[in-house]
Amino acid sequence: MEFGKRLRLLRKEKNLTLRELEKQTGISYSALGKYERDERQPDFDTLEKLADYFDVSIDWLLARTNIRTYDEHVFFEDVGDLSSKLKIIPKEYRREIVDAIDALYLLINRQISDNTLEKLVIINEFISSLNWFDMGVFGDNLFETYDFSNPTEIIKFHSKFNNRMSELSNELLDQNISSNKFRK
Repeated sequence: MEFGKRLRLLRKEKNLTLRELEKQTGISYSALGKYERDERQPDFDTLEKLADYFDVSIDWLLARTNIRTYDEHVFFEDVGDLSSKLKIIPKEYRREIVDAIDALYLLINRQISDNTLEKLVIINEFISSLNWFDMGVFGDNLFETYDFSNPTEIIKFHSKFNNRMSELSNELLDQNISSNKFRK
């Protein structure tokens, strides 16, 4: 699919006329029509403006990739990396990894289905906190260090982590209660 076809596809996905797209982007009606008919190619600034407006990558607009956004690119890279690792790790580890990924998928998919961004933000922070805890740091603060040879410091670190996880689980509970997520 050439640039013009992709531009037309994006415009139609948003149910916009060329005139409406002109108003939204400041790109002239005439130029947009010529781009869609592949009679003219946009300059870089115009490509950037269109990519930003439609939330797609310039590479996707130019048909250099079928991955629309940077987020999709990162996701597919990560999935590819995990897939490669799953092929070489011992069988007993694979089941746990796949179960963890599946549980996370189900959790995220439910939030997407419910269209609940607030809960996704909490879930992301919950998982990020768990990741930081596993690395021995807390709250994205690499400068807050703990002396793990000192039991008091270990307790302080663990307590701070527990408090944050409790706060997040309370926030998630509040979201579930306010959205009547719990069934009788």
